Amino acid sequence: LQNVTVLHAAVVARPMESVTFYESAKGKTLSGGILPKRGRIPVEVPAFTCNELFETHGTTHVKISIEGAEGPIVLATDWTQIQFVEIEYNFWASGDTDHWQYERMLDYLATFFDRVEGSRTRSNVWHRRVFCYKE
Repeated sequence: LQNVTVLHAAVVARPMESVTFYESAKGKTLSGGILPKRGRIPVEVPAFTCNELFETHGTTHVKISIEGAEGPIVLATDWTQIQFVEIEYNFWASGDTDHWQYERMLDYLATFFDRVEGSRTRSNVWHRRVFCYKE
């Protein structure tokens, strides 16, 4: 793909050099995360904030699916230069059962984007997609 950069690294809310990532032991899958689970292999990987990545790579379009860490990372990010972002927000993995963090995230994104599309209806879904655009 053109204009796509793949990094073997983790995205974090606060600057740090590295983080332990637990990758799947089931062969060549993209599953894994920062939470230890039985059978996952710990690997130390470089860590970057979204702000560091945006500045380094001139990013304008972003897709985020980070299994429960979406809220803190989105709230720690300056979205000024981003034209479009898609976020898969995971209520279950984040522990956001009352949707408070999700609502706060939508309000924060609305300060940067002309349109923020994400349902505010409370239900028992485990994830929601959010789309943000600048017109």
